[in-house]
Amino acid sequence: VDAKTYAIERSEEKIEEMTAEIEKLGTEITELDTAVVELGTRIEELKTEITTEEDARKVEHDDYLVADKNVTEAIEAVDAAMKTLRASKSKLSLSQAGRGQLAQVAEKVRLSEVSGKERALAVLASAQAPGEPAAYKYQSNDIIAILQDLRKSFTADKKAADESEFEAKSTSEKKVLGLANEQKFKEASKLEKEELSAEKSAQKSALEKDKGDETAAKEADDAFRTELTEQCKTKAEEWDGRSKSRAAELTA
Repeated sequence: VDAKTYAIERSEEKIEEMTAEIEKLGTEITELDTAVVELGTRIEELKTEITTEEDARKVEHDDYLVADKNVTEAIEAVDAAMKTLRASKSKLSLSQAGRGQLAQVAEKVRLSEVSGKERALAVLASAQAPGEPAAYKYQSNDIIAILQDLRKSFTADKKAADESEFEAKSTSEKKVLGLANEQKFKEASKLEKEELSAEKSAQKSALEKDKGDETAAKEADDAFRTELTEQCKTKAEEWDGRSKSRAAELTA
């Protein structure tokens, strides 16, 4: 009985220790699984942020390309018009081709936000209309001066747009890189926590099996001790009965 009692007490200690470890592992697994879910959510958010940023950058870049094409064409139109005007200064009137070139410049000016826009349009409009030779000769210098100013403005606008595009591209790339690095870190952390959770889950399952085995062994020892105790009690009672009977016979 004493041996079984010791075995039962030892089993109870083991079961208590395993129960505590199982609960500890359960808490750790829950914390890890919660972190995995949170990391998964953040990873999806980062993917969305990256896509949103890349889409926005594409729209900005496409807008820049359209504007750059327009301003480049405007500079080319101004250059062509100035070349024609300089070649025709000795003539009494501007050729039809020259008027067409000025019309192209005027259209580019209308589509732009170039400085001196209204005055430039007025001068260009008057230059396109047929006039007296003397008036044209007087206007040609004024027109060339306007075209030179326009070229400076268009060139300055193009430079500013180029610099702005470079800065926007650099800023966007840095942002995407930062988000991508965070995503990479989060994915590595998520994988690490998933593996650790799986490892702890395996440990918890093994402990639960060991606890079940230990509990079954304890219950068997309990049953055996109970049975042994009952047998000892019965034998003691029988012995006591016989002893009393023998004593009675001796005193009779």
